[in-house]
Amino acid sequence: MTTLLRRISLRLSRLPRRSPPLDPRRSPGPGRQRGFALGHALVTTALLGGVGAVGTDWALQQRQAAVLEAQNAIYARLNNGVGAYMTLYYPRLIDRRTYPDSCATASYPVPASPDKACRFSAPFIDAAGASKIHEVGNILQPTLADLQALGLVDPQIPPAPLLPIHAKVVTASGTGGATDKHDNVYGIIVRRTPAGSDVNLDSLVFNVQPYALVHADMSALLRMSNGAGATSGVPDRDTTTSSINPNFDLKAYGGAWTVPNPVQETVKDIGTRGMHGIMAWRNGYEAAAALELFRRDGSLKPTADWDFANHSITNLNELKAKNVATDTLTTQTLTTHGAVHINGTLEVKDTLSALGDLVVKGATDLQSLVVRGPASFLGPVTMEKSLAVSGELNASGGMRTSNINVENGAQLSGSGSRFLANGGFVAQGGSCAQNLALAQDNSGRLMMCASGSWQPATNNVYGLLQVNAGDSCSPEGAAAYLPNGLMAICKAGTWQPATLGTQVSGQACSAAGMMAAEITAQGVANLLVCQASGGGGLTWSPSIYARPKMETAREGANCELDQINAMARNSDSPQSGVLMCTLNTSGGAQWQVPFKTFKEDSIDTNEYLAVDFGWKDWHRNVLGSWWWGQTIIGPITLNHWKNGVVIKSWNNSTSMLGDDNGLYVKSAAAGGRYPNDNYSFAEFNFAYKTPMNPDEWTTPVFRRPTSACTNCYTEDDLPWGTDAGPNRRSIRFTPYYLQFSFYNEYGSDNGTVHYYQLVMFKKKRHTYLTTE
Repeated sequence: MTTLLRRISLRLSRLPRRSPPLDPRRSPGPGRQRGFALGHALVTTALLGGVGAVGTDWALQQRQAAVLEAQNAIYARLNNGVGAYMTLYYPRLIDRRTYPDSCATASYPVPASPDKACRFSAPFIDAAGASKIHEVGNILQPTLADLQALGLVDPQIPPAPLLPIHAKVVTASGTGGATDKHDNVYGIIVRRTPAGSDVNLDSLVFNVQPYALVHADMSALLRMSNGAGATSGVPDRDTTTSSINPNFDLKAYGGAWTVPNPVQETVKDIGTRGMHGIMAWRNGYEAAAALELFRRDGSLKPTADWDFANHSITNLNELKAKNVATDTLTTQTLTTHGAVHINGTLEVKDTLSALGDLVVKGATDLQSLVVRGPASFLGPVTMEKSLAVSGELNASGGMRTSNINVENGAQLSGSGSRFLANGGFVAQGGSCAQNLALAQDNSGRLMMCASGSWQPATNNVYGLLQVNAGDSCSPEGAAAYLPNGLMAICKAGTWQPATLGTQVSGQACSAAGMMAAEITAQGVANLLVCQASGGGGLTWSPSIYARPKMETAREGANCELDQINAMARNSDSPQSGVLMCTLNTSGGAQWQVPFKTFKEDSIDTNEYLAVDFGWKDWHRNVLGSWWWGQTIIGPITLNHWKNGVVIKSWNNSTSMLGDDNGLYVKSAAAGGRYPNDNYSFAEFNFAYKTPMNPDEWTTPVFRRPTSACTNCYTEDDLPWGTDAGPNRRSIRFTPYYLQFSFYNEYGSDNGTVHYYQLVMFKKKRHTYLTTE
């Protein structure tokens, strides 16, 4: 490949060896000769050599253009090298703690002593592939020699420009304290932008000594930069000032961007300003020209497709792409969150996990397939080996199979169905583990698992549990059945027979209200009821249906005891249907309803409304006197708990903030008695369309948590009936809101928080029919 200097030499070799200098202000020869004959000769020569002058001007223009293009190419190489420098060492360049911003301060026209804090040991790989370290004197002002040593710039680029310059700037220190005019070098400055940030970088590459060019030449060089270059220009004519750019800042073509001139000079009667004849290229995030490098930190994105010419990309941690087109995909683990279409070969050596949809259009040979999300098979699926499903198998379109064996249980086929347990039939009374499970015995009877043993399922046509008489039970009034097939009812916390077989009237019985049948010798069936007898015990007595005597009667009217039952008149009580002649308290008998409704309330501790809050005293010194108050620490919430889960909440709607950001009403500064003292007030509003029913809840009470156990509470800490006690708290519970005021007198804890809870439990109401 032809080097840059070789190309320049080839282009310049075609031009005349002698030509006027680029600066027309320099005279090419001695002064004008005097003489009349010489004047005529010059006129004649001018007329005859016009064509030759045109050729000389054309050669001069070509040489100037070649030099400008070569200089522009040098700027581009240097600028690209600085861009590579900023890319490779970006983490160190933005390290403001190690390398201060002052390292980017330009030291022109007088050189400054290198700051040791700006020194940088730059690691790099040489041409032989060896790892080395190059010491850069100033990390934010690398030199051309530094970039060439790091392999970022062509080593044959000369340190001085190809264009003529004015040696006005001292760039090196001589020996013995004297300064030397050094050959012109390129200045390089890397800055962090915006100022004081650690994110963006930009750079300037510029000539330290000013160019000795006319305005047209600087403009041509500026246009060649494609927007990356800027110039300070030249003075207007022969003056030292410029009306266009009085401070000689660096301005891009057309004024696209402007930066301060890093090369300064002091002019008498004017002061310090930029020096004219400076050309600079800039690079980095704020550069006007498009960058050629992709930053390693990912902050600068590529602008076109990349072609790696069949080279590999290795050691990728994660690859994210909208589309991946490949002839062959080989991976240890492939995780996809969207649709994957594979029309070629997919070879998975380890695990293929599809968290989204996996669509396979052709034949697929998978040794192991793990799908953690829904999998849709739009066509037939053939499996030559077994299919193991540890979860649930749902077939909305039906399922065809010669045999289904689920854990040695049910077997369904076209010839019929069998219910097996552990691969075989069961025996009545045998042990079982799954309550309400079904199986068959050797004779084909359907058996049900109840209370740990197999029992005939026909005894449980209503889906009740089998229990033993006398065992504990809940809730009150629940129904079950006994091993002998009779109905059982939960009464007084134990299972008791609800109906018994044939009994004899007058014999003792165990549970009041139980019923049984009596078959008389004549074959008449009577209904017996277990009720209290005259001797104080329980005996089987004929019920209201024991005698078929029927007549119409009015409820509450007198009757004779031999009149066992009657039909009530339609105009009587709506509960009346059958009346029974029953003794009253005055010694007579009256027609009364045999069955009356009995309601019993209990508390469901698993469903409640509760407000948890903290209360504390506060003290304040105002003009030498102590004020005392107290408050609930807000905000607070009313929660509806059910089985350990909050199913609805209401926030306090009347918050009033005061000292300690508390929730209280302040009616007086201090002293006095409720309600004139400071007290806390809260209100929770229920929805108008779904009001609450206070009758369904217990009376709201305040209580305090204890440390004895989780969810343990004691009653309110102040006794009822005292001025300082709970009667100084008020609660109002309506269908549309819950309000409460909270107040404690004689607070002395000076800010200590005490925790309270306002709670009301859900009532459970049970309705029974009972006989007199």
